[in-house]
Amino acid sequence: MINLKFIPLGQFYSARSIRVNSDVDTTFSLYPYKGIAVDDSKIQELKFKLDYHKTNLPIDKNTTEEKYYLAFLKCRPSFPLNWIDLMFKSSLTTLKVTEKEFLDPFASDVFMKQNQVVNKSLKTFSQLILFSGLICVLQLITIAISVYTEPMHSLFWVFTSASLVGLIAMRTSKKVLLASQFYSRVIAFLVYSTLFLIHAFTISYLISFFSILLLILVLIQTIRFRRNTLKKN
Repeated sequence: MINLKFIPLGQFYSARSIRVNSDVDTTFSLYPYKGIAVDDSKIQELKFKLDYHKTNLPIDKNTTEEKYYLAFLKCRPSFPLNWIDLMFKSSLTTLKVTEKEFLDPFASDVFMKQNQVVNKSLKTFSQLILFSGLICVLQLITIAISVYTEPMHSLFWVFTSASLVGLIAMRTSKKVLLASQFYSRVIAFLVYSTLFLIHAFTISYLISFFSILLLILVLIQTIRFRRNTLKKN
């Protein structure tokens, strides 16, 4: 028996399925994060297809043990190389894992290293999300106590609320988060929060002071998180 699971990376193909054909004319689909068990006693090879992304998986007949494979798009982590691989290269691949790694891909060091996936179990990741969330709360308080009614405040409400929701989603979602996507979001958040600070100084010096401290902590935690990730990889 062979067990298969499709792990979409980030938002790439997260709403799609992989079509799998065997050499005995059986066809089935792999849906995101859902494992499927297939009787491989008569199968010699499986062919995976997701649009123009293709790969083949020869079946190992030298063992009768349960086999576990993850299917995913292997792209280079940094922009724009990841988009080049996604758009102009057949990037679909498979990785043999243990049963534990099949149930939890984050437990697979090989999978994490190959795709530079954010390890959400690290303490520094939780602290980074916490400090960023506190900054969002301070921003919302600043807007709420402001006596100004200029149009910029409506934009601040939208951007800060969206940032807070995004942080909660990153922490609670079970979807794979690529390191490149994560760092780009952190940089965007730091830039926005810095611009907000310039505006907040005219409203509350105390809140601005605590916001600066939290921004420094976010920057420190981002550096620590990156170092911890590089060490593990």
